[in-house]
Amino acid sequence: MIRQPKTQPKLPKTRRQYQSIYGLDAGLDYSKATTAIGDKFTPNCDEVLLRFDTVAKAKGATWFAGTDTVPLDGTVMHIDQFYKTTGADKLMVHTTKQAYAYNSTTDILECVTRGVVVEDCEDVWSVNANVTADVTTDMRKGDKSLELTIAAGFTTGVAAYENFASLDISATKQIHFYIRSSIVVASGNLKIRISEQNAGGTGATYEDLTIPALVAGVWTEVSLDIGTPGNFNALLSVSLVVVVDNGACVVDLDDVLAVVERTGDEDNVIISEIMNNQYIESNGIQPLAYWDMSGTNPMKVMIGGELLGAKKMGKYGERFILFHVIDNGTVYPQRVKWTIVGGLSAPPEAEDWTDPGSGDVDLESVMGVDFINGAEKLGNHYVIYGERSVVLMDYTGKVSKPYSFYTQVSGIGLPAERGIVNLGNEHIFLGWDDIYAYKGGKDVIRLGGRIRKELFKIVAPAYINRCFMVFVEETDEIRLFYPTTADTLPTKYFSYNLESRSWARGSRSYTGFGYYSKTNAPTWNTIGDNENTTWNEMPQDMRWDDVTLEALAPINLFGTSGGGLHQDDETTNNIVGVAIDGFWETKDWIASERYRSTITNWKQLDFEARGDTMDISYSVDQGVTWSTPVTRTLTSVWTNYKYDFNANSPMIRFKFRNAVLGETWEMREIQIGYIPGSDRGIG
Repeated sequence: MIRQPKTQPKLPKTRRQYQSIYGLDAGLDYSKATTAIGDKFTPNCDEVLLRFDTVAKAKGATWFAGTDTVPLDGTVMHIDQFYKTTGADKLMVHTTKQAYAYNSTTDILECVTRGVVVEDCEDVWSVNANVTADVTTDMRKGDKSLELTIAAGFTTGVAAYENFASLDISATKQIHFYIRSSIVVASGNLKIRISEQNAGGTGATYEDLTIPALVAGVWTEVSLDIGTPGNFNALLSVSLVVVVDNGACVVDLDDVLAVVERTGDEDNVIISEIMNNQYIESNGIQPLAYWDMSGTNPMKVMIGGELLGAKKMGKYGERFILFHVIDNGTVYPQRVKWTIVGGLSAPPEAEDWTDPGSGDVDLESVMGVDFINGAEKLGNHYVIYGERSVVLMDYTGKVSKPYSFYTQVSGIGLPAERGIVNLGNEHIFLGWDDIYAYKGGKDVIRLGGRIRKELFKIVAPAYINRCFMVFVEETDEIRLFYPTTADTLPTKYFSYNLESRSWARGSRSYTGFGYYSKTNAPTWNTIGDNENTTWNEMPQDMRWDDVTLEALAPINLFGTSGGGLHQDDETTNNIVGVAIDGFWETKDWIASERYRSTITNWKQLDFEARGDTMDISYSVDQGVTWSTPVTRTLTSVWTNYKYDFNANSPMIRFKFRNAVLGETWEMREIQIGYIPGSDRGIG
């Protein structure tokens, strides 16, 4: 009898399984292991925007006011808009050295640093042989600039000069001007001479100031120290001196000022306030200065504020207020000082600070040894932030004692003067160990949560005071810019989306910020050269339906250490012509809780996206190394894409990235396909 072989039973086929995730805007989570965070969270990202259940590459920025070619003098620290009740307005920009007012007609930031106008260069100067003088409408301030054509026959000496009535500049310290040469000029080949003799003579007190190297055809802002400024109390002329024969060339000059540059550095935060149609500013170093928007005149020392400085200014209870006061060189870090009812006179008077109703108080009883680092309006009150305390300032209405003060929170405070955002009914601020929200009362709310440990691990403790916060209304997010342990100025930021309550991060080197709203929409005449400008002569990259062309369009401005200004621009995918490297990573995916002893066969990645292109790669070692990126070309509509691969590992992480100039991407869903593994091969 022949035995029939037994039929071998078939092993069940292992089916591919899938994990789908819709809604990718949960943001960063550093609070847990990368395998334990939520499916919608990320352990790492840079330059992305999280909102509406999607993750997208962040938008870019463009240059503002031509500061790419003519940068401002110093590190940009503060930007504010000066409004007058007449409807007039000026955008104000402050660097560590100078103050500027924006001319929206010419798109130029004009220097208004405290000082004296020496020569406005609106008309021709007197010239010597082989030099001709003219004016041109290519200027840096006013309507014209001086243009000197120096012929080859001119060798050295005074090329041109301007005489004027006796001018006292003994209280100033620098000569500030703009200059442009048609040829390259080495440092020292040209000099500016100030003299107490006509025609640039040397028979009386004079000084030659060395002009730095000039690039051909480019305006350069120059500010030169006067060697003995106190000697010039009867200045009679300013002149251009040729020291080295450069041959034939054309030299343009504009806006010669004798100024008092701001002292201090990036630690000296600049503040400003508007009261009674006057713009007041301080960097915590005396004196207070003000500007009333009168023509092209520079800022002035505030009468009564000659010996005053402050870390914060405000308006409350019909008075102008200083917080953390500097008075005649002495610092009073707990002092609050206020004017009479009605605030500052126009122009300011010394009696504003001395007449009945004015006064000051030191907050030792409510702050202890703490000192004031900031103050913001909250509802009908003011909130004073110390380094380790929060104090409520209340208006009593009494003439002799108009304010009362109460300690609200102890042990929590503000390490960075600009590290706070005022949302009207809520303050969000950087603390020493977290990011907090304060809405009044005795408690603060912690917001840092998932990024807190990472933030305080990488922020530079020695420069935490240089951090600053910005509210970006268009994307409903707050950005905290901070210096890392490798930097002295902010180079990175964390962003907090107020709607999704999610955190992301980015890489941008900014030192100051502010907002600007155009009070009038540009017209055909202002965009073009005049009413006769043709369509073909208009800027070809102009987006005529762009919201930034509308009146009152909000513009977010950021300053750099090199004197540049960047304007947030939702229509560009680059930062001033440089590609944005925007990426987002998934969590480390595992197939089971026994992942450390199980190998999974990862097979497939599906995702829904739109945009230009996207590089996809994966890592099986928690982001230490990555597979060779695979590029997918996207379309402008939401489309499902598939990426097939083969990886055997306990875990896997995916990265979505684009670092191409002018390109972007956006994604809202991913699906991972895998075959569950076994413990074979695991030692």
